[in-house]
This record gives sequence, C-alpha cells and structure tokens, in this order.
Amino acid sequence: MNLNGTFHDKKNIRATFLAFFIFCIYLLSACETKERGGDRAVMFAFLKQNGNDLYSNVSVFFDTSGRQYKIAMDSIADESQLLAMIKQHNLLFSYHRVPDNQLPDSVLHARIEAALKLKKQNIWQHEIPDSIFLNYLLPHKVLYEEYGDWQTYFSRHYGSLLSYLPQQKLTKMQIDSLIETHVIRLDTGHLFTGRTSPLRMSKWPGMNELRIAKSGDCQSESIKNVYLYRSLGIPATMDFTPFYGGGNAGHSSAVSWDSQAQRLVPKGGQGFNTYYRVAKVFRWSFKKTNQWAKDILPFIKNKSTFPIGDLRNDHWFDVTAEHVPTKDIQIDIPGTSTALAFICTYTYGRWRPINYGRRLKSGKYLFKKMGKDILYRGAYMIGDSLVLNKEIIHLQKDGTVVQINKIQKSHERYFDLKMSKINYGNEAWIKKHGNYSLLTLNPMGSWDTLARKAAVQDSLLTFRRVPARKVYLLKNNAAKKDLERPFVMQKDSIIWY
Repeated sequence: MNLNGTFHDKKNIRATFLAFFIFCIYLLSACETKERGGDRAVMFAFLKQNGNDLYSNVSVFFDTSGRQYKIAMDSIADESQLLAMIKQHNLLFSYHRVPDNQLPDSVLHARIEAALKLKKQNIWQHEIPDSIFLNYLLPHKVLYEEYGDWQTYFSRHYGSLLSYLPQQKLTKMQIDSLIETHVIRLDTGHLFTGRTSPLRMSKWPGMNELRIAKSGDCQSESIKNVYLYRSLGIPATMDFTPFYGGGNAGHSSAVSWDSQAQRLVPKGGQGFNTYYRVAKVFRWSFKKTNQWAKDILPFIKNKSTFPIGDLRNDHWFDVTAEHVPTKDIQIDIPGTSTALAFICTYTYGRWRPINYGRRLKSGKYLFKKMGKDILYRGAYMIGDSLVLNKEIIHLQKDGTVVQINKIQKSHERYFDLKMSKINYGNEAWIKKHGNYSLLTLNPMGSWDTLARKAAVQDSLLTFRRVPARKVYLLKNNAAKKDLERPFVMQKDSIIWY
C-alpha cells in the first residue's frame, strides 16, 4: 500500500509539475504577445493621432481644356517616358491635397512591422531612445509628400552595403561614408544632387516622383535621404530654413541620428552653409509639437495671413542653436501693440519674415534663438500687409545689437569703390554694357541712389567719390531677378550680408 501510494504521489507530482510548466510557458507567451501587441498598439496610435492633420500632395495631369488625364505614376519607368507622355498629349500638371486619413491602415501596420524588424536587427548597434524611434524611424513619411513604398525601393540598393559592415560600432561619419560608397554611387538610376528638376510638381515630392526624376532641389534630395536613412534603421528627418540670413535662397537638409552625440546631425557637406548666414533653422517633427496651436494661433486673427507659411502647422520646432551661435533679442517695433510681431531678413530684393516674437510687458518684442552676424528688420501685420520697421539692426558676432541706418553726421568722408559682382553668388558677375545703380540705406529703411553707371567691361565697375555709409547695394537695373545683396566696407574689403 505504501509503495502504491508512493507511486501515485510521484505520478501526481509529475502531472502537477508538467501542468505548472505549461502554465508558465503560457504566461510567458501571453506576456510576450501582450507586450508585442502593446508595442504595435502604441505605434499605431502614435501614427494615427499625430498624422490626422497631415495630407499628401498628389500629382494630377490635365489637358488644355482642363479635363483630367490619368497617369499611373507607379507604372512610369523614368523621366524620359513621362516627359514623352506629357508632350504627346499636350498635358499640364499640378497637384491636389489628399487628407492622410484616407490612407489605409494596412500601410501603417506594414510600416510598424518594418520598423520593429529594423529595431530588432539594429545593424549599426545604435543606442536609440524610444522617443527618437517613434518620431524619426517609425513614420511612413516625412510630412506632406504622397506616400510611396520607399522601404522596398531602397532595400534593393543597399544589399551590398551589409556585407561591408564591421562588427564594432561605427561613428556617424563612418556610416555616412559607407552609405555614400555602397548605396548612393550604386544608385545609378538617380542622382543625389541639388540640381533643379523640370519635373518637380510640388514642394513635397513623393516616392513616385523621386523615383522618376533624375535630379531635384535640396527639398527633393532631403526627402530621399530621409527615406534612405530610415530604410537602413537610422532615425532621420529634415531641418529647413525658409530663407538664409545672407543669401537669396532657403534650404533643406536631411539630418540623421548620431548615436555617439545622441542627436540628429546633417551628413558632412549637406548641412547649412554658414557663409550664407543662417538666421533660423526649424526641424520637421512627425509628432505634433503644438507650436502653431498654442504659441501662434491664439494670438492672430487670420491664420491665412500669418506670413511664415512653413510654420502654419503643428509639426516643427526651432533647432537654430544646434547649427549656429544664437542670441535672444528684444527690439522695439513702433506703431503696433499686437501680441505677435515678426523679424525679417533680406532676400531676393525684399525683407521677408523669418521668425515671430511675442510682445513683452515692456512693449518690446522677444525673438528667440536668432543667428548672429545678420541684418534684421522688425515688422508687423495689418490685415494681409506686412508693415516694416524703419530701423534696421545688425545682430553682431558678439551678440550686441546695433542700428545700422541712423542719420549720418554732417561731415562726409569719400572713397573710390571697385565692384566685380552684385553678390557672392554664381549669377552675380557684372556684365559689360549692363546698367547698374549704387544704393545706400537711409534712416527710413529705404534705399537712396548714390550713382548710376554702365559697365564698360566684364567683372569691373568703378565708382568715384562714394560717400561713406554703413550699408550699400549694387543693383542690376535690367535683371529679372533681384539677386543683389547688401554689403558693408571694412578696410577697403566688401563684406556681403
């Protein structure tokens, strides 16, 4: 009886142990499933909630009568085929905005699976915080471009790269070098250059347009590079400036994750040219930052007249200080008591708003993180018109603010001035027989003409007895583009602003 009881006790123990073991496996499996499902649920909610105000710029084609002509962009092989089709049917093209809430959930789920796979593989051995992963690696698009399957497209081009990966951690410079050598140079179907493509159909080209076009501007190049980095498991997005502080252009640059620095930085040679004087840089964020909703919208009457169009959304924040030395400045803007005012830089012959500032109790306006060694001008809106402050200031390298168009003293000093260009750009050379005007800033903020002269040879124009002033402008009177830049004289040298 004891033996029989012992036998049954052992049998019961084994059965109990087996049941307990199976139960533990079930719990672990359930926890793992719940954790994975929870991750996916969080990611899906992140994409839905933060993308519900976004839209896609979708290309449309139409004939001269206005009738729409359907072209399946994903079926077009290359730029020449599309151009031939446009020419054959005498087509025009534009784009319309399609809300992203029409994007199938299956697209988001597919992107989640791809991002989780990249996170698990972690071929670069990156240390990526969850917030960076969610905002700059998980999203299926940068912002307003039409969605396309960029993940699959780029995976065709970096297969050879993986065989060159060493086992140790790589610096961002080493990663960028590998990508340049084994991806970009092998991508013979596309040129990662800054040349303007005749096929650019919107400011936000999607994957189909990027695939077809053989070249593009900095915006196209940046979107494409963001796709490339993300498809390799590297968080990335775009930084942009609407206008440089000392150049007739804006700029966009892809920025990608530097695991050592624990921040996003541009690829070497593709960031912002400090020679052009960087006034402001903003970063696109898929996650809503609510800068627009909380810091701007409550203080303006009409959002359509807010003069900095790129900031009329909730997906950006200020990263100027990550690129150049900055200073918070306070300036008077007489004639207004509005809650918001603006600060402008000079570009393409006009003063254009580059940042907004809140009115302080003192009556001055505070402008945060302004790039140094730049000419600025305050302004405010009346209706849809921009009213410029008469004072023009120079935020100097040491952070001091100086008004540069004060009334001149009565005694004059004169000098001879030799000019070869109207700015430092490639299209700025003085041309023989061209008619030019030498201007200077007056105390009211407008330009006075000092002299007019025709050039007798290329790359040389001489003005005699020029009165000493703070700021000058040499204008090509016949040019269609306002490319001239302000300049100052320092020890007989021209310094462009």
